[in-house]
Amino acid sequence: MESLSERSRLKLRQLVLSTQSESRLPSLVVTVAKDGKVLDTLAVGVSDFAGSVPAGSDVQYRIGSITKTFTAVAVMQLVVAGRIGLHDPLGQHLPGAPHPGLPISALLSHTSGLQREPVGEVWETLAMPSRDDLLANAGAAKALYPPSSWWHYSNLGLALLGEMVAQVSGMPWDRYIAERVLVPLGMTRTGTNPQAPSASGYSVLPYSDEVVLEQSVDLGGISPAGQLWSTATDLAKWTGFLIRGDPDVLDSETIQLMAAPRAIADLEHWTLAWGLGLMLLRQGDRIFVGHTGAMPGFLAAAFGSRVTGTGVVVLTNASSAVRTGTLVAWLTIESPTPVSRELSRAALAALRDRVPVRA
Repeated sequence: MESLSERSRLKLRQLVLSTQSESRLPSLVVTVAKDGKVLDTLAVGVSDFAGSVPAGSDVQYRIGSITKTFTAVAVMQLVVAGRIGLHDPLGQHLPGAPHPGLPISALLSHTSGLQREPVGEVWETLAMPSRDDLLANAGAAKALYPPSSWWHYSNLGLALLGEMVAQVSGMPWDRYIAERVLVPLGMTRTGTNPQAPSASGYSVLPYSDEVVLEQSVDLGGISPAGQLWSTATDLAKWTGFLIRGDPDVLDSETIQLMAAPRAIADLEHWTLAWGLGLMLLRQGDRIFVGHTGAMPGFLAAAFGSRVTGTGVVVLTNASSAVRTGTLVAWLTIESPTPVSRELSRAALAALRDRVPVRA
């Protein structure tokens, strides 16, 4: 089985330790994989101070907006099954949707122009709408741009797609994800609520370095945009799926369609784009597909290269931004295997906080 060289593993350990220290993270877990199979995991720190739970590859962390990739896969399953059309208007399958003419494809690629959050000051109050409230108040949501004109990130858009999945399939979004996505892929440690061992989310106060427990937030009606918890081991499987597909979930041709660029989010450097529910990060001549995630007390990233099959998962239980400067060390890794050189790019892409968004 392919693995990292001892020298590469030492470099990775140095990077993880320095990143945890310089970014003041209670814990940090980094997993590298090939075609969904774990090559190595390094975990440092404590994931839960109250229970003295050390960080580890089987500890659940909140993964925020990586949840969106699961919702996107659910939507594409319905497309493949002929239940919906990729370019159908949302209102055709979700009665009561705001701006019902918005194409499903535009919502997946964040080019619908729909406002970013549900109506109300949800992130200021941390009071999230229920499923019923999401649609009841959706009429006041604004369309900021014409569809397919500009990229504009929208948690609301993915939440509405999750509700559409529930309406079309006849089962709640969380049950659909569990039965149609997680179980077939063997992702037994991924779900909408944490199961021990799990991490607690913290913020680290400046100057004093005091660690403060963050408030736990149930996203309610916008769960399809950011509710899931997962582990480094499970997300390694997910990077493999986003690279190669799986006949029991989505075939490789459909995954390839999802990974095709539809909108450039970084107009200055062209290093960040969006496919159908997937973030596309460009590092040099390589494109990595996946997503980042952020929730109070948590940061996460999971990316893979469709060219080589390599992937990186990063999990931490802090609201602190990860300092990207320390990650340049990955570029100096030397190894007889090409995997390490690919991972140098992937790790840099995965840990860079390109889209610092809630959920």
